[in-house]
Amino acid sequence: QVDVYESETTRRRYAAARESLAFDGVDTTESWVFHGTARENVPKIMCAGFRVGGVGEGSVAIKNGATYGNGVYAATGPATPIAYSARNGSRSVILARALRGRVGACPGEGDSWPAKLDWWVFADSAQLLPVYVVHF
Repeated sequence: QVDVYESETTRRRYAAARESLAFDGVDTTESWVFHGTARENVPKIMCAGFRVGGVGEGSVAIKNGATYGNGVYAATGPATPIAYSARNGSRSVILARALRGRVGACPGEGDSWPAKLDWWVFADSAQLLPVYVVHF
């Protein structure tokens, strides 16, 4: 099953991030990324957007570490993010539009940076627009 979400809140934040990057002369080419999380987190993310663990007002706890720096971890393929979804018999992953912005060479540099394999870390949650939830 695939659910489609349209949140005005997340759409506006993403549009503002895109506009800011464009104003700074940074590439605004979009890509699609997958994010795995516990099923109970999905509605909050889809309606209010991602949040960077341990950062900002009303921050969420860092759940799976920050080996590659603080940010939202997502991958270009679903294989590894699936492992971060709940294992209670039903799993789900979020498919989001992503703005990489200035790509750094290592954690904390730029707007995003590569982690391992097909993983990317996004410094600002506004760089991600959650659109689809794939349940299986």
